[in-house]
Amino acid sequence: MYKSKLDYRSSHIDPKTVENYENSVYGKHSSYSRIWELEKGILLDIFKKNNLSNNEITYLDFACGTGRVISFLEDKVARATGIDVSQNMINLAKPKVHRSKFIVGDLITNGSLLQQQYNLITAFRFFLNAQPILREQAMEVLARKLASRGLLIFNIHGNTLSYRFPIVMLYRLFGKRLQQMTYFQARNLAIRNGLKISDYYGTGYIPKFLYPLFPHSFIAAFEKLISKTFLKFFCLDMIFVCEKDDK
Repeated sequence: MYKSKLDYRSSHIDPKTVENYENSVYGKHSSYSRIWELEKGILLDIFKKNNLSNNEITYLDFACGTGRVISFLEDKVARATGIDVSQNMINLAKPKVHRSKFIVGDLITNGSLLQQQYNLITAFRFFLNAQPILREQAMEVLARKLASRGLLIFNIHGNTLSYRFPIVMLYRLFGKRLQQMTYFQARNLAIRNGLKISDYYGTGYIPKFLYPLFPHSFIAAFEKLISKTFLKFFCLDMIFVCEKDDK
């Protein structure tokens, strides 16, 4: 994806863009839908490792989009809320859930949309695409909405030091940029806003165009093996687990 000069918040308002996101980007056999299957396994690992109990968790899915993440997690939490600026996105999300609440609005400019704090917040496919100032604003708001001892889980789905690195360099030669972030850029974004990284996961080591050549079981086993080594810092999709730094 090219670096956008526009505010990312306006990028998924148009119905055609939303339709493409739902049916192409996350279509049944798309590469991102395969990565999502891997991400689901990581989310389950996070729940297990942190002993998250569904009768205790108040959950917010920030920039929830078409409901991919919230529909997967809603049965694992006590109460689930999704918020997004796009009514068209929310319209596609609603049929996928049975007890989640949705809010259409901009939490960054109107923090009063959500009065409470949450002990679990997710933000997937947002921070990479957002312009730098929006990243800072969003992380600051989410840090305020995170309860003490709560967890914020966010991802960066374009690691600079993944297999995309040669493409990133090639684009730069022609004066263009792919949206990309390093591990340290993402980590420091959290730290600047009063959070600390309590855990880190990586997935997406196999180039996306190779996914159709292998069964999902092979990809999942390979990815899990690689993620236990130092190579986890060279994945495409970085997943950070954060908590408040109460020092």
